Amino acid sequence: MAENRRGNLLVLIVCYLLALEGLSWFTASSPPCLISAVHQQQSADNDHQKDCPTLSAGAVVFLARVDHFIESHDKSIVAGFTVILAISTIGLWLATVRLWRATNNTLDHAEIASERQLRAYIVAIVGSQVRQGGTRGLRFEFRPIILNTGQTPAYEVNIATDIRFMSFNDARQFDFKKSLPPPRTGVLTLGPRQDKFTQIIYPTSLTRPELRELRSGAKQLWVYGTIGYRDAFHRPRYTNFCFFIGWWGKRGSPLWQAATVHNDCN
Repeated sequence: MAENRRGNLLVLIVCYLLALEGLSWFTASSPPCLISAVHQQQSADNDHQKDCPTLSAGAVVFLARVDHFIESHDKSIVAGFTVILAISTIGLWLATVRLWRATNNTLDHAEIASERQLRAYIVAIVGSQVRQGGTRGLRFEFRPIILNTGQTPAYEVNIATDIRFMSFNDARQFDFKKSLPPPRTGVLTLGPRQDKFTQIIYPTSLTRPELRELRSGAKQLWVYGTIGYRDAFHRPRYTNFCFFIGWWGKRGSPLWQAATVHNDCN
């Protein structure tokens, strides 16, 4: 559609110029005259008849005058074109800078999106538990599972864990990060969809009064930890996890519930 419009416009321009040329030839010896020529002298036998040049002759005259104007103002014209060239160069440089920045931003966003899609993600999920009875009370052991849900391996994985027996009010004021001991497990690598359990044992048996608090819900067993690792893009990562477990009897399994504190990652 656009090419057809340009072709039609070109045809109209050509027809218009041809019409002007024909009209100039038609009116070369009779008014009205499109372009008047001025002479210093005229011959005596021409009856004072003014010459009327054709369109092509007028174009030659016009070009000669333009050439004379350029010749007399060459320095000004060169200076003007120099300024225009400088402005155009600056504009081109600014456009190039904007394009470069836009391209870099696009590449940065693509790189970030690729890392988010391919990097390792380690989470802690509910595992198994062991309840050991004794003459002085019960002893509890929990084994949360550390799972890499990402698409690339997690390197230099280290796990620091702990367990506390406390109430919800105590947990709100408790500093989980500062209370963690050094990592108990060595550095290891977890591949995609690979998991490993970690063992957390309450150091002492719960006494009968403590078991009554656990059964009534006044206190809970809080299982928490921090997992540090490095992803395939050499960026350090961490995952904090925290579960609280209430009373569970001889039958069935306890309910692991994710806490609202110390559950975050980067």
